[in-house]
Amino acid sequence: MKKRTIILIFSLFFVLVFSQKAFAAEEKKLLLVYDSLNIAGEKQADIDSLQRLLTSMGAEVVTTTDNTYVAGELNDNQFYGVISFVNWDEKGLQSNVFEDDRKQFTGKKLHIGLDIAEDEKSGFEGTWRALSHRQFTLIHEEKKYQELLDYQDQSLVLETNIGTRFGVLTSQELDEKEYPFGVIQGKNGFLPMYSHSGAVFLQASELIHRWLEETETYQPMLTFNQMNPLIDMETAEWFEEELADLADYYAVSTTSVNQNSEVLSFKRFTDLLRKMQTQQSAAVFLSVPAVNAANTSDNRILGQLMNQQVSLLVGQNVFPIGVSAPGYWNQDADYQADALAIANSVILEENPHDEAIFYRVQTNQSKIYDTAFYSLADSELDGIEWLTNSQYTDYKFSMPVSYGYTFPRTKKEGQQLLDKLNASFLNFTHPFDTQYTYSIETQTQLIEIRNGQLLLNRVPVEELTTIKDTEIPSVSTDGLFSTFYNLTNNLLISIIVITIVILIILFIRGRRNYRAKFIRSERGKKK
Repeated sequence: MKKRTIILIFSLFFVLVFSQKAFAAEEKKLLLVYDSLNIAGEKQADIDSLQRLLTSMGAEVVTTTDNTYVAGELNDNQFYGVISFVNWDEKGLQSNVFEDDRKQFTGKKLHIGLDIAEDEKSGFEGTWRALSHRQFTLIHEEKKYQELLDYQDQSLVLETNIGTRFGVLTSQELDEKEYPFGVIQGKNGFLPMYSHSGAVFLQASELIHRWLEETETYQPMLTFNQMNPLIDMETAEWFEEELADLADYYAVSTTSVNQNSEVLSFKRFTDLLRKMQTQQSAAVFLSVPAVNAANTSDNRILGQLMNQQVSLLVGQNVFPIGVSAPGYWNQDADYQADALAIANSVILEENPHDEAIFYRVQTNQSKIYDTAFYSLADSELDGIEWLTNSQYTDYKFSMPVSYGYTFPRTKKEGQQLLDKLNASFLNFTHPFDTQYTYSIETQTQLIEIRNGQLLLNRVPVEELTTIKDTEIPSVSTDGLFSTFYNLTNNLLISIIVITIVILIILFIRGRRNYRAKFIRSERGKKK
């Protein structure tokens, strides 16, 4: 009997251990260890970018610096993989404690940047070459794009024919040489650099996508950011009509209000959003409100604001199906619980300047979502040359991408934006909702898209236009007081103009008299 009990205990133990490992692998929890934000080199955006990229690929990310790393934190039972990120070449990763734990770790490993340790090098086969004072052209492995990179003081490459290569670095020299950009061999990956823009970003995202053993690729979701009820509605309505010929599907990221919802400007704003949803199949994402140092202590008010804003939009038959927020909101426990938790579909936007980042409870542990869009600004791919013989490239992104433009404020900006879209190598005429999951759930509403159909509280929304568009009342200029004010205004304008003319005449005459007096005085001195 005792023997059976011992066998049963050991069986349960092994089941628990292996189930923990399987769970960790399924969730793909990663430890990201970096050396420095490198604010002086403006490289903090690369840390933010990498965090958002990993989240968009479905990975849960724990971020720490090497000097705050705790011994034993990296272990096989907790993490699917580890990323060692050298973000400041002059510093590098210096923690012996982290290096010792990484040596014992048997999961996936990815190194980014220079200063690769010997234990990491041992996971690769090939020749490591340190290159100095070079400029490279980075060419996509399948010849879909290329870009001339900035001059590199120092570079590190791995010459090898083993494993999977990502991209080709071609040196700008008389004896042109080619090197692999990124390499994956088994569980180990290597990237010589990382950037939040350009061909380096695209190539890095492809390597990380493969390193995480992801297979699905995505068309970009055209997105217009920074829309709000205070923009010029005539321009917005004109732009929406012009846009219909260029994009069949797109998203708008917009702020809303939690009061003054009865004013005319808000009703015109919701009229436009409703038209975008019904006629353009636009997806509406509710942007989180701005925060500052004063309101970060308002406990749970943020959650109330988000619920109220969704309810006010639904009351106008506008149905947001996701939330957009800066990336650092997904590294904060309160922001996750009070704002991001209502959505299973989010757009993770680039962080604002450091002065505009205000944490409540910073955890540096990201939350995962059914669909997390990586917000990629059009300007971040400006330097890329797309290698295609047709109007559009057939390139697909390695993660869900919100391809963003700022919503125009003037017709001039709007026309410039339309011209950009018309000349774009990316195709925005494809439906995107079949690939993604969209939903928002507040205390009283569940809004979701399922099988291409918009649902409110699990009931299909058959008709979104039951609310009539707002009629703008014409302003009458007739009446006794109106005439009186017009006459008074005209009289005041006339008096001001006459006064200015008189002052100008007096100034000219005074100048002439003074000049004549000065000339007579000078002649008297000469005599």
